[in-house]
Amino acid sequence: MSIKVSNLEVIERLIAARVNSMGKAFEKSVETERNAIEARTLRGIDVDGRPFEKYSQRKEWNWRDVRIKNEKQVAYVDLKFTGDMFEALKSVVKKSGFKFLATIFFDDRKQAQKAKGHHTGQLGPTTFEPRKFFGLSQSQREAIISKIRNAK
Repeated sequence: MSIKVSNLEVIERLIAARVNSMGKAFEKSVETERNAIEARTLRGIDVDGRPFEKYSQRKEWNWRDVRIKNEKQVAYVDLKFTGDMFEALKSVVKKSGFKFLATIFFDDRKQAQKAKGHHTGQLGPTTFEPRKFFGLSQSQREAIISKIRNAK
């Protein structure tokens, strides 16, 4: 038994259109969720929805007083002093055939180290409770998947 597909070009065109729309939806949703990481962090909330530990008031390094002296808010930890770290937060989506890969990263080495320090709780010799901000929550992942599924 043999099967002849006479409308293969139409099928290929429809599949290509669907894959392209999914790619655009993926790219847009990753950028949206990258922005959400920043917005969530600036509200003082970690990737699991918990508030960050308060600013240190240790004698050897009182970051709270440093922030007050520089007229920054201290009601909650927002990981923003100059804004440089979040300016370096980028997202890139790459396509290879039917596969898509998204990467959210810091494109500046100094800012990447700073982000790693906040995330791990170790900035140079200073240690503190980690502030796990860099990541997508389960609801963010589900939002991306939903947008890809619903791409038209």
